[in-house]
Amino acid sequence: MYDSSVNDTDPIVLSPVFTFDTKNIAPIVDAGEDVLTWLTDGKVDVQLNSTISDDGTPGPYTVSWTVQNEPAAGSATLFPLSADQEDITVTLTELGQYVLRLEANDGELIGGDTVVINLYSDSCEAVKSMPDYEPFPGDLNGDCIVNDLDLAILQEDWLKCNALNCSGLGN
Repeated sequence: MYDSSVNDTDPIVLSPVFTFDTKNIAPIVDAGEDVLTWLTDGKVDVQLNSTISDDGTPGPYTVSWTVQNEPAAGSATLFPLSADQEDITVTLTELGQYVLRLEANDGELIGGDTVVINLYSDSCEAVKSMPDYEPFPGDLNGDCIVNDLDLAILQEDWLKCNALNCSGLGN
């Protein structure tokens, strides 16, 4: 590096050497939390809120969403239809697992992340899929509600015995 403050007639003066790191870093992409949801009237709209950060090098980034996996072809529709927005809505119509990928391209490097959406027929089936699900002891028909239907099931079998020796038990 040349130091202009030094007179050319002076003996050689060494000055510090400066280096600059202009290394580009890929955009950091977070497609959002995985989603557990259920159908209402044959479909569900899921809002996906993503976060992208970038160093601005070499320029502004562009984004794209793609459907990587869906239960049936065409069962996921992205809005806006161009899928070039960070935050989108996806309409789902078929039960199963969907995997969507968000990528950000800064013109040189690409960063990406996926979001998984599990779609069930109703809220009871959705909650049953959770690893920590425990049914209520009185939910005899497995519909996630303890109500008169469960009581009717209990009353139907009240005092019945299916042991090998039921004598004296009211049978």
